[in-house]
Amino acid sequence: MPILYLCILTDIVFVALNVLYELHPAVTDPALQIAQDRGYSEVFQYIKEFWIAGTLMFFAWRRRSALYLAWSGLFFYLLLDDSLRIHENWSKAPYFPSLFGLNSHASGEIIIAAAVGMSFLGLIAIAYRSAPPFERTVSKFLTWLLFSLAFLGVFIDGLHSIIQVTLLDPVFTTLEDGGEMLVMSLTLSFILLLTERVRQI
Repeated sequence: MPILYLCILTDIVFVALNVLYELHPAVTDPALQIAQDRGYSEVFQYIKEFWIAGTLMFFAWRRRSALYLAWSGLFFYLLLDDSLRIHENWSKAPYFPSLFGLNSHASGEIIIAAAVGMSFLGLIAIAYRSAPPFERTVSKFLTWLLFSLAFLGVFIDGLHSIIQVTLLDPVFTTLEDGGEMLVMSLTLSFILLLTERVRQI
């Protein structure tokens, strides 16, 4: 699986550059930070999300599959959300309550992410009922990867909002953003490995 190794190697390089930025005063380019919006690692993440969504769209067209179409829509949303900061911007509305010791902004992010996620999962569940066995197997694996992303992006991010310890910021950043990068690389590799199989079915 060369694509997997290349993606993970690239992710590790970006994490190492982030550490270098944090520790070496001569390194001053903020785009090297893995948490930087539209930084180098973020752009690479956008590319992976676009490739995943586009490949799943091809699967949907090839197999006339509502299940692949629903998954493609989910990853296209993730691409838009990451690049346009949809849930971060919408969560600034003043009417979100404070939950679990989080401020209203952090609570809003969780509420929006949960609402969008459940909506897409609902569509996926409906399409899953009439999907063939192979597509169901693919969907189950994608669901585990999605839950891994949710754990990193929601739970770890929420924990970071609660535990305001400056010394732990690099740890939380690496766990959340670095973890999301690795999960997306696994997802892309998995989807690309299926391409030949889908074309043959």
